[in-house]
Amino acid sequence: MVKVHYFYDPMCGWCYGATALLETLIASANIELIYHPGGMINRQTIAASFKEHILKNDQEIASQTGAVFAAPYKARLKNRENLVFDSYITTRAILVAEENGVTPLIMLKAIQKAHFEQGKQVELLATLEEIAVSFGLHKTRWQAQMQQAEPKVTEAVQASHRLMNQYKVQGYPSLIAETADGPQHLAHTAYYQNISAWNNLISTLN
Repeated sequence: MVKVHYFYDPMCGWCYGATALLETLIASANIELIYHPGGMINRQTIAASFKEHILKNDQEIASQTGAVFAAPYKARLKNRENLVFDSYITTRAILVAEENGVTPLIMLKAIQKAHFEQGKQVELLATLEEIAVSFGLHKTRWQAQMQQAEPKVTEAVQASHRLMNQYKVQGYPSLIAETADGPQHLAHTAYYQNISAWNNLISTLN
């Protein structure tokens, strides 16, 4: 079993674009995927100039990965009203979901769908609660666990940053495999729309 470290952020468009690559990894019998949240945006109101940057960046992501950034999401970016991104509360939802038996990638994908496709306000507890309940998680228990988990997010992000420094990687997504020959950086960007080649690559890891 080969451990693969996945450095990610729920609000990262490139991570959204890498979904098919991650699905291939977790489907592989010889891979153990370990999730490391990056804490890219700590509850920030997005300025108009940054909204324009995001829209242009999304076009590049869509072109390279085939990811679909849907109309409701684009409408939120183009709207003059305040737009808030929050990597920490979404990461907290993923950690709590995992505590309740929901695979991190499953919760991450649901948050990405709500954000990048449905244009929902995933920075709100109510939106994340709706997603959690859709997976059968108990509403009251979920609310209590979300309150208790706030310190865990900071700890997880700090641990991720230490590990990224150790492996000398920057940015999200980043993937590092612990192989018999030592840590190997998986150059995932070459495989965004070539899943068969990606599958061949990870099958050679040992």
